[in-house]
Amino acid sequence: LAEGLLPSARAHLSAVEAARARGETELSRVFLARERVADLERADLAARHAYHLAHLRLLAASGRLSS
Repeated sequence: LAEGLLPSARAHLSAVEAARARGETELSRVFLARERVADLERADLAARHAYHLAHLRLLAASGRLSS
């Protein structure tokens, strides 16, 4: 997500915001684009959290987790 979808979504958001500033689109499209970026950012954070939690559990199960 962080390397593929998020940069594309952020670029799209910038383009939509620029179009709004030029009066070419509605404000609701800006809000929708912002919501999509926020959704992707939440999904990215959730995936990173799950990965690190699983890694910690693996380390704990293998006895390699030090305090």
